[in-house]
Amino acid sequence: MQVIPEYASEQDLEDDLVRRPQELLSDPPTWIARQLHTSAKGFIDLLGIDSDGRLVVYELKIKRTGRETMAQILDYASWIDSESLDELKRRIVQAPIQPGIADARTFLRGDNNHLRPARLVIVAGEANTALSRMVHFMQSLGLDIRVEIVRHEVALAPEMYQRARDFGVAEQWTAALETLDSCFESRGHRLRRLPNGINYEIRDRSGSFRTFAGVFINDRKVGRELGDIFLAVHDATIEHSEAEFDRLKQTLEGIGLAAQRGNVRMKFYAHNREDLTPALSELADYLERILEEVQPRASSEQ
Repeated sequence: MQVIPEYASEQDLEDDLVRRPQELLSDPPTWIARQLHTSAKGFIDLLGIDSDGRLVVYELKIKRTGRETMAQILDYASWIDSESLDELKRRIVQAPIQPGIADARTFLRGDNNHLRPARLVIVAGEANTALSRMVHFMQSLGLDIRVEIVRHEVALAPEMYQRARDFGVAEQWTAALETLDSCFESRGHRLRRLPNGINYEIRDRSGSFRTFAGVFINDRKVGRELGDIFLAVHDATIEHSEAEFDRLKQTLEGIGLAAQRGNVRMKFYAHNREDLTPALSELADYLERILEEVQPRASSEQ
């Protein structure tokens, strides 16, 4: 499993795979096409060629995915297998040249009978049980297919992680980000990176992106100790259920966190680093209940 930064979209993941395949993939090919149009009513996300001259089809999903992805990649594989070799080569060679994509003509000279059958790779944030079972079954039948899992690791944003290390709170910073990430990861969220922390945003039922929570490091001497980690609960969350928030506030204050009202959020500072662990658990439970109503969790089959 490769650990890679969080991606806001499949295009972002695609961009990064093109830029640095050696870092992100266990057996990286040479890319020869991107978003290749097929007659199978779709586009192959990335098409590569391996060291043996064999085509490799990559289907990308940034979230948890299931059986529909198997159907999709098999459709592309069957198209490659059924297309005449000349037509297949023509489509690949005539695809638009893009940065990071090699000139396919270099690889598609001669008879190229070894191009097929294509190897198949699903790159995903998580494979559900159905997809994992289907992949193992297809492998048992001799199909060259695998899943490469990508994980969100926002804690390793270099500048913030280094700042957390400088303050001696890298472990606590990582734990806080992992907790928030687990709440938002299946909700099509985006991150807003600020000089001293990260906010999590999702679309609410109106279709607008709003900020719901964040985690920050106190980097200014304003009544708190430098390096203190504080949790931010934004108005978009508070307004949704005042009663739920009041209960969270009482619970966190009971644990030992100090509440401080900001202009658009409530900040909770941990007096001791040990206070952060139970606080994160309480915050996660609170966010799960609120976010489920604001934006229902995507199906596990998606």
